[in-house]
Amino acid sequence: MITIELDIFSGRPNPTWTVDGADEQVLLQRLAVARPGAPGAWDVPLPLGYRGFLVYRANIERVYQSIPGLEEWLLETGKASLDPVVYQRARTALGLP
Repeated sequence: MITIELDIFSGRPNPTWTVDGADEQVLLQRLAVARPGAPGAWDVPLPLGYRGFLVYRANIERVYQSIPGLEEWLLETGKASLDPVVYQRARTALGLP
């Protein structure tokens, strides 16, 4: 089981959810192929508001404009867990309708 955190709030807890089963395997494959070792993953200057996703497993990886399509996929895995306003705010930040 992997915990996903939508890094979107300042001053209050960010929403989190878990992925497991097939979604967990897809995520691990996408991270392994796209970012072997993920050097410099924490060096991205972060704006206020939407700052990407944190993926908690044995270590923490930040996913922020680094793997095409992965941010949208991660957001969709959490849709059922997210407040609709927060979900739409994240979609807007990603440039999605």
